[in-house]
Amino acid sequence: MPTPLRAGQVMMWNGSLWLNAEPGELFTTYTVAELPSAADYSGTVVCVSNGDYGNPCLARSDGSNWHVLGSRWGVVATTVPTVTIASGAITVTTDEARVDTEGAAATDDLDTVTGVPGGKTLILRPADNARTVVLKDGSGNLNIKGDFALDHTEDKVSLRSSSNGATLTELSRSDNNTTVETLTIASGVATAVGTGPGSVELYLIDTEAAAASDDLDTLDGIPARTIVVLRAANSSRTVVVKDGTGNLKLSADFSLDNVEDTITLVSNGTNLYELCRSDNGA
Repeated sequence: MPTPLRAGQVMMWNGSLWLNAEPGELFTTYTVAELPSAADYSGTVVCVSNGDYGNPCLARSDGSNWHVLGSRWGVVATTVPTVTIASGAITVTTDEARVDTEGAAATDDLDTVTGVPGGKTLILRPADNARTVVLKDGSGNLNIKGDFALDHTEDKVSLRSSSNGATLTELSRSDNNTTVETLTIASGVATAVGTGPGSVELYLIDTEAAAASDDLDTLDGIPARTIVVLRAANSSRTVVVKDGTGNLKLSADFSLDNVEDTITLVSNGTNLYELCRSDNGA
């Protein structure tokens, strides 16, 4: 009976005994930079000292690439790679990736993700706090719970591919940006991006072109079952939240004219209904 494996050990049969050993004792060890051509070693297993995002791992050649063996899928990599959107799409080769906008644009939509094997999980994070990647629900092969904006490097979304790898379905999302987003009115409309259904969201609301006063008729981008708290962005500018002019159903118009003022709404996916208001401004 072999002794129990320690963390990181492998078990091998030598023809008469099972042996426990460190991967580097049984396999040739390389760094990622030193790996030979995968085309020359199809089927070969080696130890890669930094192949699991800087950690040691076993890797096997499929004739084209060296793939990590174990709990994660994908090619060997010393760090989580960054992939750049091209015409709304990316192709990944690892189970984690950071996503950047095309041409370093301030914002970009991600409609389609390819390269994920069937039944596998993928984690996406943004590459840069200064650029926003918006994952789009239903525009390509992403089946997610409403559009989601990756606008902070600590944000992430987890996706799982279908059995044939054709579609990816959201498992979870994490909006770790602690900065409260400001929505600016444009022709009576403010639009939120990345709000998840069933969540509670806080937004600051500001007038168009920093006008002294502005009407808010419609609030777009809020999925059903989402609760939204709106707060005035600036005490020197007044946002008048309008009842019934657009998709806001209130007890009456309400002026947000102090940064302590709030109004709370709940969405049914089309309209937003007032739950409460708080006129806290002096």
